Parts: sequence; C-alpha cells; structure tokens
Amino acid sequence: GQPWFAWEWLWDVIFAWLHAHGGLTTVVLASLLVISATFVLVFRMAARRCGSPLIAFVATWLAMMLSSIHWLARPHLFTFLFTVIFYSILERTSQGRTRLLWLLPPLTALWTNLHGGFLAGLVLIGAYALGELLRAALLPDAGDRRRSLLGSRPYILAGAGCAIASFVNPYGYQLHLHIYRYLTDSALWNRIIEFMAFNFRHPAARYLEPLMVLALLAVLAAFRRGRYEHAILILFWAQAGLSSVRNIPIFAIVAAPL
Repeated sequence: GQPWFAWEWLWDVIFAWLHAHGGLTTVVLASLLVISATFVLVFRMAARRCGSPLIAFVATWLAMMLSSIHWLARPHLFTFLFTVIFYSILERTSQGRTRLLWLLPPLTALWTNLHGGFLAGLVLIGAYALGELLRAALLPDAGDRRRSLLGSRPYILAGAGCAIASFVNPYGYQLHLHIYRYLTDSALWNRIIEFMAFNFRHPAARYLEPLMVLALLAVLAAFRRGRYEHAILILFWAQAGLSSVRNIPIFAIVAAPL
C-alpha cells in the first residue's frame, strides 16, 4: 500500500529498449560503453594535470581496478559518468571558464532521472564553493580575499541551479524525501553488504590501499597550494567510501586525477 518510486525510470526505459532490440548482450555492451567513457575522461583529466600519459595511465588503472567491484549493468554506472563530467567542468571552471557552469543544471535534470546518485554532483559543486570561501578566509591579502569571495558566487549559483533542476522528475520534491529516507534507513546500512564499510580483506584492497596513500599525499599538496577544494573532495569521498562500499568508485574517480 505504499507509493513506488521509479527513481531510475529513464535508465529503465533506455535499457528496456536496448534489451528488446538486442537482448542482454546489448545491455552489457551499453554498460561497458558507459564504463569506458567514464575512465577515458578520468585519464584525460589525469593527463592534463600531470602532463605524463604514463603516470595518468597508472592512476586511471588503479581507479578502474578499484571501481570494478561495482561494474554491474545497473543505473549507478551513469552516476560514475556524470561524476567525472561534473568534475571536469568544475576543474575547467576553476581555470576561468565559468560559462561552463551553465551546463550543470540541465545535466543535473538528466542525471536525476537516470539515477539517485545526482546528489554527488551537488557535493562536487559544494566542494569548489567551499574551497573559494576557505581561501577568502585564509589568504593574507585583502584583494585576494575579495577575489576568492567573489569566486565562490558562480559555484553557489550553479549549485542552486542544479538543486532546482533536480526537481524536474516525475515526483518533484517527493523524490528527495524518498532518497533521504532511503539513505537514513538503518536497516539498509546494517543488512546490505554494499552499504556497509569496506572490507580490507577483499581483493580490491590491493588497489584501495595505494590509491588511499597517494590521495592523502595529494591532500597535503592541495593544502600547500591553497587548492582546498581538492583536499575537501578527497577527504569527503575517502570517508564516504570507507563508511559505505557503494561510494568507493566515486572516491577512486575523484582521487585519480589529483
């Protein structure tokens, strides 16, 4: 007697159509395409940051192997793809291309109807806004502080736009309430393995441990350079990944380029 939330309805429709025309093979191939696109973008981000294809390949390989624990033909694969798309746009925005932020609200509307993980996009935007606010609070020069304060505004506006765009779904605000209840349901966290903390006896630990060490070094480098948004992203998603194994792939995607 309870309402049913088809909160991944757009994925359902697309993959039902693929299944009807090509069977499960087509579903698997489409899922592999989404995975491949995700890590091509991760590699490009890493290569742009370090200038070395070899180092970028190693970082991307670690992220791929670690995220493979969730390589399933399910709609959360689109959250991996949209995470790296948002991440790439935000990185380019931090280099002065603020007009790209206009892409985020329509992408959020699409993401919301594909998978409930669209909240990750809001976390990403929030990290960049908070990074600018921290710089505004910590920089010694008054002019630099003012520029950072003003620099937070595009992210805050983009975040507000994305939050509004997330209401473009068949359920409106009811979807957000449903996700909140879903994520605060202790029965799920205590009984479903993918909601539980990461098990370091799992074979994937051989990839998580080196990536975690490198990510912590990246946090120190981010603090030294004043790129607080990078430190916030790594620390937030590391904590989220260690608390719930579902978040491990997002941690890997966020950490690898840094």
